[in-house]
Amino acid sequence: MLGLPNAGKTTILYQLKLNEAITTIHTNSFNNETIQLQSGSQFTIWDYSGSPGNMGFWYRLLEEREPVIFVVDSVERLWFREARDALRNAMTEGYQPLFGIVLVLCSKQDMPDAASVEEIRDVLELDRFWKYGMRWHIRGVSGVTGEGLLEGLEWLETQLQGPALPVLKHK
Repeated sequence: MLGLPNAGKTTILYQLKLNEAITTIHTNSFNNETIQLQSGSQFTIWDYSGSPGNMGFWYRLLEEREPVIFVVDSVERLWFREARDALRNAMTEGYQPLFGIVLVLCSKQDMPDAASVEEIRDVLELDRFWKYGMRWHIRGVSGVTGEGLLEGLEWLETQLQGPALPVLKHK
């Protein structure tokens, strides 16, 4: 799970694990937890720090063909373009795509001033990922209430059970 600092990654991770909102602190490296869905599927989710010094190495931390969850803070509109650039840099090396499945979670949708999912999709330019053959999905979520989180993981589960994606290699 990737995203800028304070996007809500750790809150989302522990909402999925514990089914409750907990107080979190800044993640300096990573957290990881295994989440089990009602279907029996399990996901081990790695919550990587969004600190600027770590973002340049995100793609090196991930396995080939591993799905990526990218979290965007829906309230911080001033950071949307930086989130777009971070996502693009994490997902491609130059113009070479590295991963095939991307779930974008628009966090903090429970806040009254949250941007719409459509606004965030447009700023992130997610439609550009189609030309690389990537599958993506975007949805509004709340790490505090848990709204939308399980549906996001269910989408990932469906994608992983679908037709195989071409192998995308690091350069």
